[in-house]
Amino acid sequence: MKIRIIALFLILLYLISSAELPKFKDAGLINAAGTPIKYWCPAPWVGDWNGDGKKDLIIGVFIKNSPNVFLYLNIGTNSAPEFAAKQNLKAGGQDIYLHSG
Repeated sequence: MKIRIIALFLILLYLISSAELPKFKDAGLINAAGTPIKYWCPAPWVGDWNGDGKKDLIIGVFIKNSPNVFLYLNIGTNSAPEFAAKQNLKAGGQDIYLHSG
């Protein structure tokens, strides 16, 4: 049993040490209606908000005394998304606010 564990450990160690490390490219900024989406400390969520099968973007940010949950509808495709101008996300007709603290 000990020999199997040691052998498995050595194989795993070999695979980890010989594996190529992932290489990330600079993804850049995401645009909405031609303008970069830039917020300090955003909380993004991606999912099909309106049921059209395309992944939309919702971003919550901490902006005091102002609506701070925004919806960006995908007007492109899932493989090449394009986002429309931001909308304040609403619930019951009222703007949604994130409160800190």
